[in-house]
Amino acid sequence: VDEVVNRAVQQAMVGRDEAIDLALKNMTTGAVIVRAEKIDNSASNRFPRWCIILVCVVIVFSIIALGLYFGLRDKENPIDSTEATSSSLSMNRFDSLKLIIGKFYSNKEEETVSFPSSLDQERALIWLSKTDPKELSVNSLPATLLDRYLAALLYFSLSGSSWSKRDFWLSENSICFWEGLGCNNRNRL
Repeated sequence: VDEVVNRAVQQAMVGRDEAIDLALKNMTTGAVIVRAEKIDNSASNRFPRWCIILVCVVIVFSIIALGLYFGLRDKENPIDSTEATSSSLSMNRFDSLKLIIGKFYSNKEEETVSFPSSLDQERALIWLSKTDPKELSVNSLPATLLDRYLAALLYFSLSGSSWSKRDFWLSENSICFWEGLGCNNRNRL
């Protein structure tokens, strides 16, 4: 009898939704009915402790990995906000190129256009004015400057540093040789 009662209590403790009714018959004292109600054992209703710890560890490592990824990505293409502004009254290379390329962004109706208007545009313009190994003169054909700027803008906008095929990108070579780009017979994109 004790064994049957113990089994009924154990089944109730593991979370059975319905009450367990056991009838014990054929005993010397007559029929005995034992009713075992569900016992809320909160420990058995939770995930095992190791699962919770594993989820926490995965979340922490994911946050660290994302932080490292974005931190290293920003170091590959650093932008110093002081580079984008000129403290002198004379026009520097950045300002000259900004004026030349900015003309392509404006239309006849609206003369004041905010350029560069995005971080990627600013990165491409800084690259063209300060980092480009080809160092095109600001007196070059505006179309040539624009094509080189647009190719750099494409590179920065689409995270070119993570591309598997990026031969000659941001190099001194003509943009016609940058992997994946094509030029017409006038060496224009």
